[in-house]
Amino acid sequence: MPEKPENPMSFWQEIKRRKVIGVIPVYAAAAFALAIGVELDQIVEGLEQAQGAKGRLNFIQHQNHLFIDDTYNANPTSMRAAAQVLLQQQGLKVMVMGDIGELGESSWQEHHDLGRDLVGQPLDHLVVVGEFATAAQQGATDSAKLHAFASQADALPFLINLVQTHQPQSMSFLFKGSRYTHMETLMADLMEKI
Repeated sequence: MPEKPENPMSFWQEIKRRKVIGVIPVYAAAAFALAIGVELDQIVEGLEQAQGAKGRLNFIQHQNHLFIDDTYNANPTSMRAAAQVLLQQQGLKVMVMGDIGELGESSWQEHHDLGRDLVGQPLDHLVVVGEFATAAQQGATDSAKLHAFASQADALPFLINLVQTHQPQSMSFLFKGSRYTHMETLMADLMEKI
C-alpha cells in the first residue's frame, strides 16, 4: 500500500495511479465502510495497516530499488497483468519471469506467446528462467531485451551485473512464476547480493 497521505483523497489517487491488481476489493471494502458510517480517515488508516498475502504483489523497497514479489503463482493472463503493474513504477523496469506450470500441451506455445507479447511492452529487460525460457526467447524473436536462462543460478550473476552496471539509477523488479519455480528465492538472493 502507498504511504498514508496528508489528504485521504491522494491515497485513492495513488492506488489508481499504481493500477494495483486487487484494487476492486479495496474500493468495495471502503464503500461498505463508508456506507455504515466509518470516517474516510479511519478507512485509509485501516487500509494502510492491511498486510498483503506473501508472494501476492508485495512492494518491497531495498536500497534505491523496488522489488515486487508476485511469486505466489502465475498464469498467462496474470503474467501480462503483472507487467502492467511494473510499467507503472519508476526507474529501469526489469521483469523476471519463471515458468508457468499446469499448461499441459500448450506450455511451449503459451511461453512463446508471452515472450512475444512482453517484449512488445516498454520494459527495459525481460529475464526468463526455466525449462520454457527458450520458448519465450523464440517468441521474442531474439529481442535484445529478453535474457533467457535455464536456472536461477544462471540468472543471478546476470541480474547482479545489471544492477551494478546501472548504479546509482533506481530499478524496479517484478518477480513472477508458478509456485514450483520458487522465484522468491531468486529475488531474495539478488537482494542479498546488491
